[in-house]
Amino acid sequence: MSLGCAPLVVLSHLFDRSPVSARMRKRLNATVESLGRNPQRSLPQALGGAGYKGLMRTLKHAKVPQAALLDAVYEATVARLSAGPDVLCIEDTTDLLFGGARGRRGLPRLESTATRFRAHVALCVRGDASHAALGVLDLEQVGRDEQTKAGQSFAEQYNNPTKESLRWQRTVERTEARVEGHSSLIHVRDREGDDYAQLSAMVQKGWRFVQRMRQPRRLADAPEHAPAARKVDEAMQVLTGICEREVHLSPRAQSKFDPRPAKDRKRYPARCGRLARLRFRACRLDLLRPEYVPKPFGDSLSLNVVHVEEVDVPADAEAVEWYLLTTEPIDTEAQVLRVVDHYRGRWQIEEFNKGLQTGCQYEKLQLETADRLWTMLAFYCPIVTNLLALRALARQEEDNPPAASVLDSDELDVLRAERPELGNKRLDVRTALALIARLGGHFASNGPPGWLVLLRGMATLQERVVGWRLAKHLAARAPPRSVPS
Repeated sequence: MSLGCAPLVVLSHLFDRSPVSARMRKRLNATVESLGRNPQRSLPQALGGAGYKGLMRTLKHAKVPQAALLDAVYEATVARLSAGPDVLCIEDTTDLLFGGARGRRGLPRLESTATRFRAHVALCVRGDASHAALGVLDLEQVGRDEQTKAGQSFAEQYNNPTKESLRWQRTVERTEARVEGHSSLIHVRDREGDDYAQLSAMVQKGWRFVQRMRQPRRLADAPEHAPAARKVDEAMQVLTGICEREVHLSPRAQSKFDPRPAKDRKRYPARCGRLARLRFRACRLDLLRPEYVPKPFGDSLSLNVVHVEEVDVPADAEAVEWYLLTTEPIDTEAQVLRVVDHYRGRWQIEEFNKGLQTGCQYEKLQLETADRLWTMLAFYCPIVTNLLALRALARQEEDNPPAASVLDSDELDVLRAERPELGNKRLDVRTALALIARLGGHFASNGPPGWLVLLRGMATLQERVVGWRLAKHLAARAPPRSVPS
């Protein structure tokens, strides 16, 4: 696949600037390109015997630093950030589990035979309606603090310099440093990232964010429209709704680590996708600094607040309700809806995690050390980015470049052979991806194709391209047929 189109990461040149030998760069690029063609296969199947042995030597090589490989991923993302005026930097933590009785060296073992590590991911996506993936801008392997917290006050726990929640702050600082001068990020964070000190520091530095509030915060001063209000929810509920809007809520799977029924889970309960009608309210409020937060962060923090509330909730569903703290303007209805759409773009990182685990079968890797498993993220992250970007290309309506911008000539020839009626007609990206989705088992009546069906279709296409190239090679070598006199 020729990934030369701006929406896609060019895998064949991903490691061109890595500080290793030219021979090693060539091997790294060949590895990620081969994995990109067959991400669901095992490493020996995708790379072949020689390619697999070369990868193993590379992972052991002292002159191939792990950080340099990950830096190549971040640099590829930064190079693509100019695609739009607003770039969402969506942050999330995911658990990656690896089975097997032998476990993995350097990883903690769970109650079962599995081992795991937690990865904190910063994924950049476009700020427009497509929310097309642009790439990973930061990765951090999260380690648990094993020190006991017994006898510590809440203030002592909050001000612990090694606490796990500081990963959110470190991620913001690193991503802002990487994009300085290239783009303006809007950090989109779920409830776990809600921290007064961190939000205050971001405001002081002029960094933008949309942060879902963990629980109703206390107010420093009651607003004029609610003089008796003491908390954010009390101040928002008395406001009249700005507007209502129908949105599609994505499905959420059952947590791997919380076996309780959905009705008993207060955070992230499993749900089916549905069309929901949401009501919006917005105003600016002054939040009170909690007592356990150090005084240098100020006595109050003034932020825009958007309240999202579902109306006409189905009897068997949990109502959607969000309080979003943001630095983005909320002066008009369009601006409020834009803040909500930015937060709704957060579902892309859930799709990214699914693409890593299901699409690339990352958790089935048989590598035995934590370092090698972590290094493999440098190969798989750009591949998952391309899977999500392909889906966005298949669904977009306003821009439809020629198919030759994302597919090579042999791939286009195979697609034309599948549909002879196309003849020599120019193929655009959307038509070509629809044909690829058909190879993956997609029916047009089922709506736009997802990344998983596109992945299956691309695997089928690549298998047929191999046969197509072999047939051309044999035809070129065949002696010319004699013409009888």
